[in-house]
Amino acid sequence: MPESPSPPDFADVVGGAPAPLGDAALAALVRSDAVRCGELYELVPTIARYLGLVDPATDPDAAREVAHQVVHAARTDRDHVLQRLSSIHPAWARLLREAALALDLLGSDDDAGPLPAAVGEPMPDGAPRFIVGDVIARGAFGVIAEGLDRMLADHGGGRSDVVVKFVRGGPGEQPWAEESRRASAITHPCGIEVRAHGSVGGGMGYVVFERIRGRSLVAMAAAEERMPLPRAISAMGELCDAIAELHRAGLAHGDLSPANVILDSFGRLRLVDYGLAQPITPERAAVDVARAGALLQWLMLGHVPRGPGPGNDRVPGWRGRMVQVGWECRERPGTALGLADRLLRAEWSRERVVSWGVGAGVGVLFVAFTAISRLFL
Repeated sequence: MPESPSPPDFADVVGGAPAPLGDAALAALVRSDAVRCGELYELVPTIARYLGLVDPATDPDAAREVAHQVVHAARTDRDHVLQRLSSIHPAWARLLREAALALDLLGSDDDAGPLPAAVGEPMPDGAPRFIVGDVIARGAFGVIAEGLDRMLADHGGGRSDVVVKFVRGGPGEQPWAEESRRASAITHPCGIEVRAHGSVGGGMGYVVFERIRGRSLVAMAAAEERMPLPRAISAMGELCDAIAELHRAGLAHGDLSPANVILDSFGRLRLVDYGLAQPITPERAAVDVARAGALLQWLMLGHVPRGPGPGNDRVPGWRGRMVQVGWECRERPGTALGLADRLLRAEWSRERVVSWGVGAGVGVLFVAFTAISRLFL
C-alpha cells in the first residue's frame, strides 16, 4: 500500500486484501498494520482502531493479536490501561488480561540477571537507602524497578516511592553516572529529579529517580485517552521551555518521543530517559526542536504525519494551527525557546478569543433581555 500523509483506516487496509480473510490471516494483517503504522506514523495500536472489524467472539486469533499489541504498547502503565479498556470495551477484558499475563511470562531477552534487593549508601542501621521492588519495565535500555527511598520515608515523609533504573556498561564505561549527570542538568518542573546513582558490580550500575505520578503519552494513547486541547498547547510550551534549559546546560536530549514524556498528576508534561543525551551542537539542537514539532503534531492528531506539508492532515481551528506549527518546526527548526514562546503565546491568544466570545455572547443575551423586558413594561 502506498504511503500517505496519515495512516489509513484499518477498514481500508482490510478492504485492500485480495480475498475475504480468515481469522489467522486477519491476525497477521493486524500485526503488520500495527508495526507499519508504528514505524511510519508513531501510531499507538488501540482497540478502537480495530473495533468493528475484529470481533473477539468470531475472530479469536486476530483479537488476541490486537490485545497483545495494545498491552505491549502500555508498558509501565499497564494496570491503568487494562482497567480503563476493560470498562469501555468489556468484551475485550479477558483477552487483555491474558495478553498481559503472556507478556509477563515471556519476559525479555535482556541479560540483566537477578537484581539486588537494595542499593545506595548505607543508612544508620547499615542497610542501603533504597529498597528495590518489582520490575516494571525491561528493554534494550536495561531494567526499571519500583523502589522505596527509606531516608524520606523514615523522616516523616510517609511513603517515598522512586524508580531504580539498572543499566550495563562496557569495560571502563559507567553509563549510569552519565545519565544521572545529564538528567540533573536541568531543574525545570518538566524535568525529573535524580536521587542517587552508583555501581552494583559486574559492569552494572543504577540511577534512582523520583517516581512521577502520571502516565506516559503512549500509555494514554493505548488507553484511548487524549489531552484537552488547551492543556496540550500550554503543556507543550512548558516542555519546550525545559528543553531550552537543557540546551543552555550544554546537552541535547536526543530521544524526544511520546514514550519518553509523562503527563503527571499536575497536568505537566515531564521529560524522562536521558540515556541518549549528548553534548549540544547546532545539529543536535535542531533535531530536538524538530522532534518537539513532531510531538506537537502527535498530540494534535494521534500520529506524526509524513510528507513535506500538512496535506490530508489539515484540520480546522486551533488544532489545525498547532499541526501547522509542528510542520514548520520539522522543516525549519528554530530554537526550543522560540517554540516555547510561540506555543505559550498561542494558548494565551486562544484563551483571549474564547473569553471575548463568551463576553460577546453574554452581552447579546443582556441586550436581548433588556429589549424584551421593555416590551412588557
